[in-house]
Amino acid sequence: MRKLLIILLLVFALAPMALAFAAFESEPTLPETAALRPDDAVRTHGLVHRIRSTANETDGDATLSATEAEIDGLINAAARIMKPLRGRATIDETGARIALSLQIPGAGWLGWLNIDAETAPSEGGLDVRAVRIGRVDLPPHATLAVARSLLDALTVEDIGTMLLSSLRRLETRSGRLSVTFDTGGLGEQSIFSRAVNGAREAAGLGGGEAARRHFVALAEAAAAGRLPVEGSVAPWVQLTVRRVAEAGHTTKKAARSDLRAALLALAAHCGSQSALETIFGDISGRATAPSACQGLTLRGRRAIRQHFNLSAALAAAGGG
Repeated sequence: MRKLLIILLLVFALAPMALAFAAFESEPTLPETAALRPDDAVRTHGLVHRIRSTANETDGDATLSATEAEIDGLINAAARIMKPLRGRATIDETGARIALSLQIPGAGWLGWLNIDAETAPSEGGLDVRAVRIGRVDLPPHATLAVARSLLDALTVEDIGTMLLSSLRRLETRSGRLSVTFDTGGLGEQSIFSRAVNGAREAAGLGGGEAARRHFVALAEAAAAGRLPVEGSVAPWVQLTVRRVAEAGHTTKKAARSDLRAALLALAAHCGSQSALETIFGDISGRATAPSACQGLTLRGRRAIRQHFNLSAALAAAGGG
């Protein structure tokens, strides 16, 4: 009996180590994600706007569709925050497959987690067909239950249970995924709003008071004539960085945090306020008037100005 107890204890102690050894691999299975291109940013912004509009403006069941390119663009945008992350979606009539390669933040020495998940078309919620992490094939239903519990544990909103219980139907065809879900009400009570708030909380993202202070300072500088309203966006970038440099921060951590907030504020002015606030929450203090930065350009183009400032904010949020 004593030997059996010792064996069981060893099994329970070594099993997680064995699973981790099998799950982590030395190399990613996916190639490095390309730099976020302007067309990726446009697709991602369009998809996020469509999700928000569908969830917040529809009461009851709603159907949302996305293409492979849009999902890849969304993963590519997320990779600017959660580095290193690589991903690819494959969708056809038999179902949808998501492949991800990522490392645990602060524990890159463990190696790469290469994740493959497949889901089948379904008339009754999410039907996960297969899950593989590294060299380990996991039981799909048990893995889904664990993922739901982890999401619930990380958020006050219990977004794992909320999202899974809201799914009604999943349809796939070549290159396109359509999901029907219960929106859960309108506005701040919608599934989308609650899920985004929960994900933002779990990831430690948020605009916060510091970003709003920088946003107001830039708006006041433009109103006072200290920043241009036409021509190059460079003076806006210079003032943003100079404000942080002259703030007298006593630690590098405080300076990085303030720079992150300042770049979020700059992106809300000169990038895409709606896209930023979808990810990070209220940055502008619910400002309704167009920013004075909207007429400016970078290399003579407004689209490049928007892309540059949005990319800088996402990179700063990810610790870059």
